[in-house]
Amino acid sequence: MPIQRILQSWFINRELLYETDGGVVSRRLTAGVPQGSILGPTLWNIMYDSVLATALPDNAEAVAFADDLVLLVPGRTPAEASGLARRAVDAVNNWMVAHQLQIAPAKTEIVMVSNKKKDYKNIPVFVNGTRLTSSADIRYLGVRIHDRLSWRHVEFIANKATKVAYALVRLMKNHSGPKCAKRRLLASVVDSVLRYAAPVWHDAVETRTCRGPLIRAQKTCALRVAFAFRTVAYKTAVAIAGIVPICRLVREDARCYQRLQTEDATANREQIRNAERQATLSMWQEEWDRDAADETASRYRVWTHRVLPDLVSWQTREHGEVNFHLCQVLSGHGFFRDYLHCMQFTSSPDCKQCPGVPETAEHAVFVCPRFDAVRHQHLGAYGVMSVTPDNLQQHLLRGQGEWSSFAEVCRRITSTLQREWDAERALPDPAQWRPGFDEAAERHRNDPEIRNERRNIDRNDARAGADEERRRAQPPQRSPSPASIAQLRLAVSLGEMRVAHIRSFS
Repeated sequence: MPIQRILQSWFINRELLYETDGGVVSRRLTAGVPQGSILGPTLWNIMYDSVLATALPDNAEAVAFADDLVLLVPGRTPAEASGLARRAVDAVNNWMVAHQLQIAPAKTEIVMVSNKKKDYKNIPVFVNGTRLTSSADIRYLGVRIHDRLSWRHVEFIANKATKVAYALVRLMKNHSGPKCAKRRLLASVVDSVLRYAAPVWHDAVETRTCRGPLIRAQKTCALRVAFAFRTVAYKTAVAIAGIVPICRLVREDARCYQRLQTEDATANREQIRNAERQATLSMWQEEWDRDAADETASRYRVWTHRVLPDLVSWQTREHGEVNFHLCQVLSGHGFFRDYLHCMQFTSSPDCKQCPGVPETAEHAVFVCPRFDAVRHQHLGAYGVMSVTPDNLQQHLLRGQGEWSSFAEVCRRITSTLQREWDAERALPDPAQWRPGFDEAAERHRNDPEIRNERRNIDRNDARAGADEERRRAQPPQRSPSPASIAQLRLAVSLGEMRVAHIRSFS
């Protein structure tokens, strides 16, 4: 047949060219599938498919993806499972020999999944004469499978995503850097790392142990996307930033995968994703309303829910960029004396213009008379009194002009408050601005959100102090001697060393 002749001509007279220090070297190829080609994976699957039909011991199963082959062997005892595994490996090895292939023992891993506490990890399995024992976990197609099925994979990907997040946040400073839309694009890299193979391990998000690392990794980027203070709670940060919570995304991916597996081949992936995204937003909205209605909810959570009650319209808006000044108003965490007093940066939460009235985000932006001129200048065309916390979201989503005018009001007010606080901090006597212990301070200090954040700050400060004390306790290292430096220079000049390592002895 013409197709067979075309494929046959593709496999004969193959030549590999590669560069070396001595020039270009040519080598004739007589086996293997050409890598990097469009037909390569298909041709490999045609050849490798018969390994899945190899006769295996009872209840044993072979699963393959490309050239990664997994043998699933059950057993009532570790010894029985080990014996069946030897027989399964021998059967696969015989197929490999018949097809001029080899199993690589150095790349072969074994994990014994068992609920036994001991005497199950040292059961050996021999692969081409090499003795292998069970390890704590294995990595298959990027997913770590633990011998207790405890999904330590979540901790692994969370640590990986956290490193990516720390690298990205250097580009996203609160006072400068890309705008909110570009920040969301950068933050999606972290979400992609966290969501890898989510349909496999999605049940793990039901446990608090697995949810914590995922949330902490996403919060690192969410705070910078929203231009928020680090004291802003996770749920508030993702709501302002317009980022769907990671646990919601993991469950959404699992639902999409299950529908694609159960529905017919004509199912449209895009339609399924859109439908599940609407379900995700609906459940997120229910959780947002429920948390705000809880009597133990933080007053900052209640405030953000008041100004942003509809997450769906906020998430799907077509205009408007959140910035550092607008986020302070939406979250309540900013240069307002009420917040600064909660963090023990000012002696009183009261507004300087309005004695006895706490200077909250609502008071400064919507009520305080010293900013009447700012409000009339930028909101006069829309009716100053018509813009309230309860209809703020509707005003912002009405158009880009409304958004920009209110964002300018926030910028001018928060910038003024920041300059005032900077001047207050510059006072020579710290007692003039450090907090006292009055009744109001005790009341605000009981706020759970502020209390948790202060505990984390104190813990980090204590850890940093301990590290500094440990560094001071270490003896100073001696500098290299002139003789060592002379020997190093001689070795380099003779070309006998490519890497030089100087060891200092104390």
